[in-house]
Amino acid sequence: MGDRNGEGTRGRAWRKVAYVVSRAMTAPARRPLWLRIAAVVGVGLALYLAGRVSGFNAAVSEPAVVREWVRSAGALGVIVFGAAFVGAQLTNVPAIVPLGFGVVFFGPVQGTVIGYAAALVGISIAFFLARSVGGQPLEEIERPFVKRLLARLDERPIRTVALVRLMLWVFPPVNYALAMSSVKYRDYIVGSSIGLIVPMSAAGAVMGWSFG
Repeated sequence: MGDRNGEGTRGRAWRKVAYVVSRAMTAPARRPLWLRIAAVVGVGLALYLAGRVSGFNAAVSEPAVVREWVRSAGALGVIVFGAAFVGAQLTNVPAIVPLGFGVVFFGPVQGTVIGYAAALVGISIAFFLARSVGGQPLEEIERPFVKRLLARLDERPIRTVALVRLMLWVFPPVNYALAMSSVKYRDYIVGSSIGLIVPMSAAGAVMGWSFG
């Protein structure tokens, strides 16, 4: 009887959690502008705190720990490393850290390619997460400076995103800001793919030369 009551209580709790999550992610355009932006900021902060509190950020920043994850996974080591890279990215660990590990573990070319692919996965997750929670609230901001920036993004989305990536890589606030604009995912991922080639390749080559 007690077990059934416990299961019923847990079931109600999970239904409440599911309801809250569904409310947060349903029709974000109906919520006030400030609340949608705050929701996206809250998601980013929650991911960062989760990484810190769980110890993941510290673990994924230790080469010996990540190497053991890769070694233990055997043939799936590349996938495990890619997942660690994505997790590091979402929890605000600088991308240069896992990229450097990839260069050491897999070599400059393969390590850079794996890091590049993982970076695209990570920024895609950030994009869909931020857009599902906050929608496109930046379009409603009336400040002239913001309007000019968004107009440039609308006119040449791929070029603008590529330039942003060239300078700022996969910086999490950039991912969330672009997701809250009107840019389409297709332009977002194409521009990111182009813009990340040079900085990630250069970083991989330099680290390969330094660690080699």
